[in-house]
Amino acid sequence: MRKPVIAIISWFVVFLVIGVLGGRFGGELKDSFELPGTESQVAQNLLSETAGADAASGATANLVWGVDSGTVTDAEVKQTVTPLMEKFADLPGVACVSSPYGQTYGSGCPSQEREPSPFPLPPEV
Repeated sequence: MRKPVIAIISWFVVFLVIGVLGGRFGGELKDSFELPGTESQVAQNLLSETAGADAASGATANLVWGVDSGTVTDAEVKQTVTPLMEKFADLPGVACVSSPYGQTYGSGCPSQEREPSPFPLPPEV
């Protein structure tokens, strides 16, 4: 004689026991991509230290614009574009905006006075 209710309850108990055991003895969950000692981790750390966390994450965007007449270096175009760059720098999540005219806007921009620090790249083996 078949007893589907007992089978369903048994499966439920088995899944419950597996879940409890997994939670109790499964260890600690980790949500990082750190692989200490690997070349990629060294590169990520170097990027974070020298260029900031945003550069290491690759979170960048490019804004492309053009003009109908004249050139992008005309004074009138600069007067229009510069306030836009400042507005973009104030957006949430934007650390730094580099203007095509050489200025940077935002609190996360690297200092223009800072000397670049070279680091050795090992030759390919």
